[in-house]
Amino acid sequence: MDGAFPTQYEGPESSPGYLLWWHFARWHHRIHRTLAPLGLTHLQFVLLATLCWAHRQGQKPTQVALARMAGTDAMSTSKALRLLEKKQLIQRLSNPQDARAHMLSPTDTGYSLLYQAMPLVEQADEAYFSPLDAAQRQAFLRSLTALQAAASDDLS
Repeated sequence: MDGAFPTQYEGPESSPGYLLWWHFARWHHRIHRTLAPLGLTHLQFVLLATLCWAHRQGQKPTQVALARMAGTDAMSTSKALRLLEKKQLIQRLSNPQDARAHMLSPTDTGYSLLYQAMPLVEQADEAYFSPLDAAQRQAFLRSLTALQAAASDDLS
């Protein structure tokens, strides 16, 4: 097809979206390999970790609240939570304010598995991000935090 290529970028290496995708795919694959022996998907790990963090803060979030905290979409969250419940890693508790919206809580088994998984995931993160020096990591984290603060919640 003739004509100008419909992009403002000279190539993929100058496109932030492409670079984010490229690195996400590689990082995600590393995390997937790390969690597979524990029987967890990356999404299940994120939801379990988010739930345990919330629980340690005295919260028992609903499914909707947990999805919002974790930045996950409602459908994927629902499916993953059903599997976590089936594996007896989380439990649904009655909600006195809304009988339709159960509160979620990790089980002792869920905490135990998270305590195994978290160091492994953090080691995988460390290995992936090791090419960045301390100043670059801080700048990267500040950039991600700024993007997070500016992002709309469009996953629901």
